[in-house]
Amino acid sequence: LGVVPLLKYVSSMKKLKENLDLKIVVHTGLVDEPLALGLREAMVDAAMIDIIGANETIKEVYRLKATIEDYEDSLRWLEKCGVSLSPHVVIGLHYGRIMGEMKALQIISHYEVASLVLVVLNPLPGTPMKKIEGPSSKAVGRIFQAARRMFPEIPILLGCARPPGKESLQIEIQALEAGLDGMAYPSEEILRRAKESGLRARFSEYCCSLIFDGDTADDEHSILDSFS
Repeated sequence: LGVVPLLKYVSSMKKLKENLDLKIVVHTGLVDEPLALGLREAMVDAAMIDIIGANETIKEVYRLKATIEDYEDSLRWLEKCGVSLSPHVVIGLHYGRIMGEMKALQIISHYEVASLVLVVLNPLPGTPMKKIEGPSSKAVGRIFQAARRMFPEIPILLGCARPPGKESLQIEIQALEAGLDGMAYPSEEILRRAKESGLRARFSEYCCSLIFDGDTADDEHSILDSFS
């Protein structure tokens, strides 16, 4: 169905927010009005949702009967209910091909989002995509550049999901050159390059989707690196 059963945990999340000094971020899947209202009641700090811009990808990769309109409706309900939005776009999701990423960005551009997270397909052993070749770093970089042009005022992050090793560094370089605001798990090399470019790194232990939240800055941690 594409729906994460979060509604039954609303009361528990609300108690955690009321009784503990916690940030709560949820990866939602598709959202309807009752779930959006529930997340508002739970006082979640942000809703992360993968936005897919091609019906073929929804059908052939996610194996859902949903459409891109269902994903846009999810953004609409979350925005209407006042839930902070941190949409994600998975670059190369359609078996390593670029398909629908630009459409996904266009859909997102119609809504007030707190941050935008871009991740890259990482074919994993033991999955149907284990032998798939992901998109080239240059193709990924073109999506980064397009996102930066479309969202000049919104924090854009390179998320933690991306290929490892040398390819990861090339993707990080593309993110830095495109002017993204930060990245999860930055390499030492990209930190060096950022410093040489005159950028100051700010570190946080929080999920990168929370870069918009001023309370998340903490120079003693290095899971998230944001540049300024």
